[in-house]
This record gives sequence, structure tokens and C-alpha cells, in this order.
Amino acid sequence: MERPKAQLALDPLRDGTFLIRVTNNPTRQGELSLSIKYDNAVRHIKVNRSPDGRFYLAEIRFFDSVQELVDYYQVTQLADSFPDVCTTLLHPYKRVVRDPRVIGYAIACYDYAATSTSQVTLRRSDRVAIHSKTGQDKGWWKGENLRTNRIGYFPLTYVEEEDDIASP
Repeated sequence: MERPKAQLALDPLRDGTFLIRVTNNPTRQGELSLSIKYDNAVRHIKVNRSPDGRFYLAEIRFFDSVQELVDYYQVTQLADSFPDVCTTLLHPYKRVVRDPRVIGYAIACYDYAATSTSQVTLRRSDRVAIHSKTGQDKGWWKGENLRTNRIGYFPLTYVEEEDDIASP
């Protein structure tokens, strides 16, 4: 995906949405870039390769795979390498595109500590955008904690659904 296409894809989305793209440009064929929406603008950061094949954004931290790089920057500010980009990688583009709709909102009545990466941690009074009630028969809904911007499953008995679908 070229820079202009990434720009168009990310521009209407929320801050923290990101994707890793492979360029088709003949002079940079196969090179990787990180595109991220931050501060209402799309930024593009080259994913570099060291002589020994490791990946990095800045020469202060190296990773054995692109997935390790993404995992690291999902919990560590990009400002670690780029002082003017004070965010983590919050929303993978494919996930945002796949689950774009909000079907309701709920308020957490109790604290819940996620026990797997597919779950979302809740604190009492957190507001959650509900994306799916498909797992309701098993006691789970899928949604986004609007305080942390994390998406995952949470126990439906820990929240109280709001009556209207007003936006946050």
C-alpha cells in the first residue's frame, strides 16, 4: 500500500489507528512503513532493517520481527523514538475496519481484570462502546473501553447497558 492510500484509509479514523504497509514503489520495493493517525493527522514512519535483519524505528531498540515491534509500541509510547508522537499503537486498522459499528453503550458496575489478551480490563464507572453481543449466551460481550481505547471481550454481568445509543 502506498502512502496516499494509507493516508486516505486512516484519515477518517480515530487517533491511534495504525497499519504496517509494504511499499510498491519501484525504488523502495518491499520496504515497510508504519502509518498512524495521531493528533488528527496521518504520520508515516519507516520501518528500518539492520544489517543482521532486525527491525527498528529508531536505532535505540531492535526487534526480531515486525510483530515484536508492534507489540512493544502497543504498550510503549512512540515518543520513546519520536518525541513529537506521544501515543502508543492503539487500534490496528484491520480491527477497526472489521468492527466499526457501535450497537450500544454500557457503564462498568465493577472492576474486571482481563485474564487474556482477547479481553478488556474495566474499572468501575468506565464507559464501554458495545460492538457485539454474539457471545451473550456465554456471558460475554465485545466492546471498547472508552477510557483506555482497548477493544476486547468483557463479562456482561459487570456492566449496565445504557438505555439510549448517544455517542460518548
